[in-house]
Amino acid sequence: MQLDALLANADKLPSLPKVLQKLVAAFDAPDVDVDQIASLIGADPTLAAKILKVANSAFFKRARSIGSVKEAVMFMGLHTVRMLVLGAGMAGAVRFLDRETRTQFWRYSLHTAVAARYFARVLRLDADTAFTAGLIHAIGQPLMREVLHDELAVLDETSAFYDEQRAALERMTLGFGYPDVGAALAELWNFPLQVATAIRAAPDPFSSGEFSPLGACVHLGMQLAGASEREEVLAAAFSLLDTRLLVTLKLEQTAVASMPPMNELTEGLHTLVA
Repeated sequence: MQLDALLANADKLPSLPKVLQKLVAAFDAPDVDVDQIASLIGADPTLAAKILKVANSAFFKRARSIGSVKEAVMFMGLHTVRMLVLGAGMAGAVRFLDRETRTQFWRYSLHTAVAARYFARVLRLDADTAFTAGLIHAIGQPLMREVLHDELAVLDETSAFYDEQRAALERMTLGFGYPDVGAALAELWNFPLQVATAIRAAPDPFSSGEFSPLGACVHLGMQLAGASEREEVLAAAFSLLDTRLLVTLKLEQTAVASMPPMNELTEGLHTLVA
């Protein structure tokens, strides 16, 4: 099956909720209206509750509590709110066969996102875009499992979906991998171009024509998130990071070793994908 054929399975494609579609359009408007964005978020009680919980979480280390969606938007900033809204919306749009699979998928994705964000901040790149790309980089995996269940079951025997070599194995066997599907979906849903580019480049940032620093940050996040799923010691996982990327990014080993534990980086964010 070709990638286009997979994406033609309209009944299997995850669909963005209407409120999320409206929010994406509002964020992309030439003159962004904070009141409109706050109103759209407030119109969805579940989304509003998630945004308020995150705004008041340890993630933002705010002393005074925030009581309204508009206040949360003003405090966190439009770029960050967009990141959080897209993440929460995607978590609700994707279907899974069972709760255990869903829990592991979003845990791995969230770990990838916060690690990618950490490295992007160290490198003074767009940390929120790195977070978004990391959070949804594997969004193509559930769709592939619905349409290509038997083919992926065979690959599962040798590689878990969170293993570093998984995308390459899928591309070699099927002609495309879950990052290719994820990037195509990001483009279909009108996500920022940088998000789709980072997702597509993440499995091997050196393989595309132009090196993607954000894709490299997502790649490093994938490596550490996968190590976390395999319950490897984080210090050992640091030693296995792609040294080519560290050199190309000029990322010092001290910066890598200084990364806080995953549970600290994700504190307060689990509500996004719950």
